[in-house]
Amino acid sequence: MRFKLFLPVVFGLFLSEQSTADPANQRLNASRSRKLFEQGVEHYNTGRYYSALDIFRRLKNHPPDQSPQLTASTLMCMKSYAKVGRYDEAKDTAREFFEKFCDSSYLPDVHITLGDVYVSEGYHGAALESYLKARSASTEGVRNIQIDDKIFKLSSGFVDMEKLNALMATETNSTSRSILSLALANGLIYEGKRDEAALVLFKLDKTILPKSFQKRYDKLRGETYEKREKSKTIGLIISTSGPDENMGLSFLRGVHEATREIQKRKNFSISTEVIDIEGDALSGVQALKHLSLNSNVLAVIGPRENSASLAVAAAGKDGSTPLLFPTSDLKGLSLLGESIYQMNTDLSLQGRYAARYAAKTLSAKTVAVLAPSDRLGKELADGFLNEADELGVEIVSVEWYSGIPVDLSPQLTALRNVAFRLEAGRPKKLEGEIILDTADNTFDISSTDFFAEEAAGDLEKEEVDSSEIVLSSIDAVYLPIHTGDINYVTSQFSSYGLETQLLGNVNWYDPDELNQDMIGSNLQGMIIFTDYLHPQEQQSADRAWEITSDIENRDEVRMALAGYDLTVFLGDYLESADSRAALMMNLEGAVPSMGLSKYFAFSPSTPRLNTSIRLLRYAKNRLTLVGEFVADSLYTYISEIP
Repeated sequence: MRFKLFLPVVFGLFLSEQSTADPANQRLNASRSRKLFEQGVEHYNTGRYYSALDIFRRLKNHPPDQSPQLTASTLMCMKSYAKVGRYDEAKDTAREFFEKFCDSSYLPDVHITLGDVYVSEGYHGAALESYLKARSASTEGVRNIQIDDKIFKLSSGFVDMEKLNALMATETNSTSRSILSLALANGLIYEGKRDEAALVLFKLDKTILPKSFQKRYDKLRGETYEKREKSKTIGLIISTSGPDENMGLSFLRGVHEATREIQKRKNFSISTEVIDIEGDALSGVQALKHLSLNSNVLAVIGPRENSASLAVAAAGKDGSTPLLFPTSDLKGLSLLGESIYQMNTDLSLQGRYAARYAAKTLSAKTVAVLAPSDRLGKELADGFLNEADELGVEIVSVEWYSGIPVDLSPQLTALRNVAFRLEAGRPKKLEGEIILDTADNTFDISSTDFFAEEAAGDLEKEEVDSSEIVLSSIDAVYLPIHTGDINYVTSQFSSYGLETQLLGNVNWYDPDELNQDMIGSNLQGMIIFTDYLHPQEQQSADRAWEITSDIENRDEVRMALAGYDLTVFLGDYLESADSRAALMMNLEGAVPSMGLSKYFAFSPSTPRLNTSIRLLRYAKNRLTLVGEFVADSLYTYISEIP
């Protein structure tokens, strides 16, 4: 399970220590420095991290006599670097802080922020070490509890047992060793090794543990021997027969795998009541009514299909039964009622994230869209276009196609014409103006074969689009497509001489298609925005293989993992819930959670809608994770591929 990055700014804490200021020639006094610092804090707290970074970077570079908030500014500079994804600079600032302010009361905050940076980079072992250092340096009760939470979440599947044992072998501080022992027991219980966990806890001296860990200790001891609670029931409205049979059965397989795992490592078990609706929306509504009348059913999952999801959501919008829709990408579904949770990012938001990345990370100034003229294409494109427009990006072309994209020559010709005009600096085409495009230059025929010599002389003065010219005037092109369209779109797009950053939706995430010689070579550097990522880490990949080893269809594999991830997520909040109301309260406090293939994260601005999207870069026959949108925030990672 992933977790929220902690460390909200509490301004009052910063006024007790000293800090520094800017390379500007203007001399600062204490009053001016304080005002600048307050302004930086305000920028930071309202999410304007680049503005905050500019101020804190200036403040920390002024002499101490001009900047009474030197240490605080250095800390805030580091935190701002972390927020905008400049992790190397954040780590450099941390090292500077340790060298200059080794006795500062802000040391725990620096260690915590450094740990958060390591988490964002995927270095979970290093993150754990930073959090332990923060814990040993911290004396603040509330902060300690938050650090403890980070330590324990890392030990639940992120840091392997070998790493925890290695840390224990080198740790000399008895308090830190006791915390590591507790984390080790927690990790063993997470893996279902209750007997081994019991032995670790038996050897642990409870009296050495800090007070904030006592309840955790008691809970873990109980989990090693306590009798299991009675089974908790969830309902599933899903198509296990009819045209969607295979997808439904695959999803159900994932659910059952998760329930078996929960029973092994938790103090309760999950039973399921499955109702087959054969893809019929009315049957879905009837199923919801039936399950809602059963007070033992604490939550309902499904349906998978958009049409049935909408009907069931509308029927359950006024009810008290938590409804979790696993795959719906409909816009506004979660807004129908406070008991409705959309566990899949909607299409509009996916498009917005693509535009935001293009504008803010790629610094694109001109963008274009080529999309199918159906619901999928329009919602993805509209989200992209609206966000691009709001961010001040110039939208130079929007092209639509219908059905299977066998012939995209009209759309791609229009796109190249726009690129050519931009390249040449010419005004937009006037009505009636003749445009020469790539197709006009595929034959080796001189204009003098058709016109008088003097007429040809006039034409030579005109700028002509030659197929030999590679055009780079469009910074990015968004290409949302349907499954199976990769070959059609790629083979045609590559022949139009457009050098641009390609952006695609989840349906481009097909390694078998991408790695074909005539396809992959034309897609180098493409960024794919996906709500799904096949497990990358060995432990997760092994577990995914156990679940899906006999499934050949990639979409069915995805469904099985989706069922598994959603059930594991739900299990975390069912554990302490004995009623539907209690479960809904638990879900209100849901933190970002990583499954085998899916990330669940909710944003305050979009309650009950999953706002997690992964960014993959395709290059050299490899797909590399280069970023993630989590709860509306972007975290970027360094790609190993140039």
